[in-house]
Amino acid sequence: MKNQLKRFIDPGDVLAVRIDCKHCHVVISLPVSKDIDVNKLLVCPYCTRPWLRLPDGITGEVQVKQCIREISVLSEMLASGRFNGFALQLEITTDGE
Repeated sequence: MKNQLKRFIDPGDVLAVRIDCKHCHVVISLPVSKDIDVNKLLVCPYCTRPWLRLPDGITGEVQVKQCIREISVLSEMLASGRFNGFALQLEITTDGE
């Protein structure tokens, strides 16, 4: 018999989205409860390496902002109590997976 450990979090447990620079290791935490100016995240604020804008012009700021906003909206919706017929949780990896 194989044992499995699964971990789940409620959307309301998500406080922030963390961005780590793979080059200089600076860390930025973006609270999901606040509106984020993701244009400031186009490059690392410390080493200026590309983050959300790549040299070929592809950008990801819209997707990051939308993700942060949707986490907040989902948390508020579930906390309102109006949708009490179900529980929604996100499965996350455990250490070593």
